[in-house]
Amino acid sequence: MAYEFLQEITEAGQFRTKSRTDAMGSDTFGDFAMMDLSSLYVMYNEPQYKQYAQQYAADTIKSRNFDRARVSSTDLYNAIFQSKQAGKKVNEPEVRRFLSSMANGKLTDNTARGSLQRIESSLGIKNTTVKSVRRRVQDYNKMPPSNKKVMMPMINKWYAQNGRYSTLYPTMQMLGAGDGSLTKQQVKQPILNWKKLAAVAVGGYALGRLAGR
Repeated sequence: MAYEFLQEITEAGQFRTKSRTDAMGSDTFGDFAMMDLSSLYVMYNEPQYKQYAQQYAADTIKSRNFDRARVSSTDLYNAIFQSKQAGKKVNEPEVRRFLSSMANGKLTDNTARGSLQRIESSLGIKNTTVKSVRRRVQDYNKMPPSNKKVMMPMINKWYAQNGRYSTLYPTMQMLGAGDGSLTKQQVKQPILNWKKLAAVAVGGYALGRLAGR
C-alpha cells in the first residue's frame, strides 16, 4: 500500500472546525470515539491497512493526555477529549493501552476484546448500532465474508449520518469496496466517486489527500 498517501489524512476532519464540533451532541462524542476505535481494529487486522492503523494509533496518543482540543491530532483524540468535556468518565489508561499495543503491533485478539468492552462501558455507549459493531469487530479475525457484508454497511451508514467528515470514513469505504463488503451504491459522494475508489483499490493504494477536506 502506498502508505505515504495516508500519512496526510490523520489530522482531524470531523473536529476541524468549531461549527462541526458544536453540531454534535454530547452522546455523539462517545459514539464517535467508539466507532473510530472499532474501525481502527478492523484496519489493524487487514494487512493492506495495518500500517495506517498503527500510525493513526500512534498519532492519537502522541500527546499522552487528552487534555485539550487539538486540530493537529486525530479525530479519535478529539472525540475522547470532547467526551471528557461532556462529563464522560473515559477510561484513559485503557484507551492508551489499546492504542499503544496497536501502534507497536502487539495488540492481540483477547486484549482488544477486553479493552473495547471496558472503553465502551466507560463511555456509557447506548447507541445500539455502535454497540453491535463493537461486538462484531472484537471477533473480526474469525468473521466470515457474509458477516462482513452485514457489519461494513452498518459502519458506513453510521459515519454517513454522524461523522461524514471523519478521516477514517473514506478509508473504511475503500476497504469495504476492495473486499466486496460494500457495494457501489453504498459508497457515495462526497467521499470518492466509484471509479476513483475502484482504481485505487485495484492498484493496491490507499487514499490520498481528499479534495475539500
